Amino acid sequence: MVDYPVDVGILVSYFVLIGGLLWRIRSPLQQCIQSKQFGATVFFVGALGSFLCTWFYMISYFVHSYKEHDTSNTPVSLNTISHWLHNVSLFDDAWRTVSLGNLQWLWSHQLCLFTVGVWTPFLAVEGARRKIPYLWAYMLLGQVVAISTASALFFAVVLAYPRTDLAGPSRCLNTTLLICIFSGMVTVVLSPFVAASEWFLPNLLVMHVLLVFPLLPSKPAIYSYTEQTVYVAAVYMLSAGASLSIYVHQWITCLVESGSLYETLISMVDVFFAHPAQSSISSDVVWVQFLCVAWMLVDRLMKTGTVSLSVWTLIALTPIFSVSVTMPMYLAFSELMAASSKHRIN
Repeated sequence: MVDYPVDVGILVSYFVLIGGLLWRIRSPLQQCIQSKQFGATVFFVGALGSFLCTWFYMISYFVHSYKEHDTSNTPVSLNTISHWLHNVSLFDDAWRTVSLGNLQWLWSHQLCLFTVGVWTPFLAVEGARRKIPYLWAYMLLGQVVAISTASALFFAVVLAYPRTDLAGPSRCLNTTLLICIFSGMVTVVLSPFVAASEWFLPNLLVMHVLLVFPLLPSKPAIYSYTEQTVYVAAVYMLSAGASLSIYVHQWITCLVESGSLYETLISMVDVFFAHPAQSSISSDVVWVQFLCVAWMLVDRLMKTGTVSLSVWTLIALTPIFSVSVTMPMYLAFSELMAASSKHRIN
């Protein structure tokens, strides 16, 4: 007899949702496998690695939460699990844990900035250009599994879908994208200030919901290739600027609190392993950094056969400023180089 079947059903439905999202994008993933590209293989391996790391800590968080709730050490059963799920809020508790504290937020806000300011426009723009279906599924998969895992899969899919100059995000989509990015950045800024209040969960949910709107099905537009690339580059640069200001402010706050760069770095390592929920989010951040650096290298090699000094510079700056700053700068650079090349050909 289970006292709280609904709570158990919610947890089961969470894993059903993950399976459903993977099933939804099975066709693009099959196309990646059939393409047999080296780059796609790199990102499939990256997806597996990021999943194993983030979910090792995620499962550890589930176990930690259960033990913290069941102080009587009663034998584990479906009914005791139902009581645990009924009395805790795993999503809320995890995100409050990683948002309360300057050093905790120094780790966690990087993932939020990347998702809002880099991954959302990348999904929307490249999805429209390449007519990749079910873009929203990659965002939801990132939100329920790991942003790094979902982004690795999408990087692989992008390599399997050829880009066309005759399709791209419509002006309506571009406007929606700008509004959602700006609003999403606002929720990121607000998060640490409301982390201990009743407004935390609504703010977090708004952040998650906003990112889905630009990824809903829409008809790709046909308009000036140069106009399109310049506009997209501007979106990426605005995102990089906003992320840089938020990131630097958070670092200054942590430096003032710790007293020195050395103490801050040591404390960051301690915070990484302090709580399994924090470890899962921080692992996601680290894997996103690796995967985006891999994208810069693979994308540049496929387009030009070489990696320029400017790209190597962005890669070198990534551990310092994070991919929420360097990745949109690279994407803007790539857009402008493509537009310049197109102009010379014409």
